[in-house]
Amino acid sequence: MAAVEYEIRVAGAVPDDILGGLTGVQVLIQPLTSTLTGVVPDLAALHGLINRLQGAGLPLVELYRPAKGPRTAGSSSAAASDDS
Repeated sequence: MAAVEYEIRVAGAVPDDILGGLTGVQVLIQPLTSTLTGVVPDLAALHGLINRLQGAGLPLVELYRPAKGPRTAGSSSAAASDDS
């Protein structure tokens, strides 16, 4: 698997010890969720990151691969698909 960009949304704030181990990942912390966006080199790394987040007590809310960059508020996967 080639490196792929993912957006991962978890409930809560990502602890500093996890943030310190992330390179090339943008983190947006909002009142109820944190969103991590970045390139993951392979599925093992993706699973490792998810396990670290869940191990810190952060439930996974959403995981997806952005088609044309990060989603904007109010957009959905169905709205982002091009059926024409």
